[in-house]
Amino acid sequence: MKTTNSFLDKILPKFGNARENIPIYCDSQKMFMSSHYTSATGNMYYKGLRFTDRLVMIEKVGLYKNFSYIDSIEIYAFNGEEKVLIGRMDYDKVFYNVDRIKEDATTLIGNYLEDSARITGALMNETQIKHKSTELLQQMYENPIRSAMALKQAYQQLLLAE
Repeated sequence: MKTTNSFLDKILPKFGNARENIPIYCDSQKMFMSSHYTSATGNMYYKGLRFTDRLVMIEKVGLYKNFSYIDSIEIYAFNGEEKVLIGRMDYDKVFYNVDRIKEDATTLIGNYLEDSARITGALMNETQIKHKSTELLQQMYENPIRSAMALKQAYQQLLLAE
């Protein structure tokens, strides 16, 4: 397999050469999909990326025969220079369920907001925390493309750094 440094060759390779790890936006799932691979047993896996200007969520998803399952979700915040893991939820081959993922992600974000408020001495009650965490999560689903630069930076930091 021949690889080059040409941008065009990376996103549109000649027939027979594999595409490099470029995220593709999937409108039906409202997220960018990347890091596809197939295991020795024939199962396919990929990473899904949702983000806003404040948070990034990575979903690790597996496909087996005719169903999808979720392996884990990770939520990161930016501290101005780098990513910081603020929450992670691991699943044991649980069927992919958007509502459950949203609920778990909201809980992780809420826990982070609550801990941060407690440490900094900010006043946030439980209702405010729930409302803000739901709002932050909804932003990931409603407007996944903030800017081309934000995508480039988030993608480089989160998906290629492994």
